[in-house]
Amino acid sequence: MTEDGGMSFQDGTIMLVADAAPFSTRDVWEGYLEGLTEAGANVLPYPTFSILELLSPNLLGSDLIGKAMDIRNGVHAVVFISGMYFRETRSWVVESLTRRGMPTILIATDDPYEDIGMRDCYSTRFTNELSCANGQAAYLPTATLFPPALDDDPWVRDLVFVGTVFEDRWEWIRQIAMYCELNEHRFDIFGHFPTMRDGLQDLEYVRVIPGTVSAEQKWSLYSQSRLVLNIFRDAGEKRPQSASPRVYEVAGLGRPALISNRRDEVEQIFGDAIYLFDDIESFGEVFEEAIESDAERQQKVRQAQEIVLQGHLYQHRASTLLGEIQKLLTD
Repeated sequence: MTEDGGMSFQDGTIMLVADAAPFSTRDVWEGYLEGLTEAGANVLPYPTFSILELLSPNLLGSDLIGKAMDIRNGVHAVVFISGMYFRETRSWVVESLTRRGMPTILIATDDPYEDIGMRDCYSTRFTNELSCANGQAAYLPTATLFPPALDDDPWVRDLVFVGTVFEDRWEWIRQIAMYCELNEHRFDIFGHFPTMRDGLQDLEYVRVIPGTVSAEQKWSLYSQSRLVLNIFRDAGEKRPQSASPRVYEVAGLGRPALISNRRDEVEQIFGDAIYLFDDIESFGEVFEEAIESDAERQQKVRQAQEIVLQGHLYQHRASTLLGEIQKLLTD
């Protein structure tokens, strides 16, 4: 028990619910799983992405509710990462828990690109996007796991992109690929392509490798690259400001330097510790500067890593989350 008589996390368990995607938001779920555990919380993991291989959606919902409400599990709060899978026709899962007095917490991961709605279904909501923070959703930025120790492998490419090539990223990536081909810089593009992209298949210095990238492979791809490319998505008039998981991952690894298009929060956090560009012309200038100056690039890498390790790991986010859950349990 806490000093004020409330429930502490040594007394109860937090159920941590993943989304259906076996990549992307899975990394966030695994990050909070590690962060909450290291912060001293008892955590009951619920890996939706793998349970769906065994149960139908309806049976999964019933199973989730049953585990959360089973007194033998001692669950005192249920945290949903992303929440995309549990909206619309599956919102009954969240509502069933909330209406029966179970504190439910949403950590939204797709703001501002996808509004999952369900404003009244959750006890508490967090957003990963600063521009979406308001009285209904507090800001809880994304972060990274403590980076793994990697062998000091030699560079095998100048630039790598790992992620989903959404429509609003495609033109950036296409232009950067043509720049690299023209200037004979090795550029590899790994990840998911929602639609087929023509024009990059027959280039000599650019490779497109579609498919899911595992966590282990992702770290290896980063470490074997001089630079990692981050392309923020476009959300039109919503003007997103916040950093993405990739920014924290790459900076925290302490190996490659990050090159990214601009966002306000990224500049506020990292200053000149990462390379930023505004358009394809400035990309070329910044890219060549980063390639040609090993000493400056390594200085930026060390500076960016220190920033992440001091305040932008999932352990740090988990501490904030635990404080908010504690308020729910003691109010």
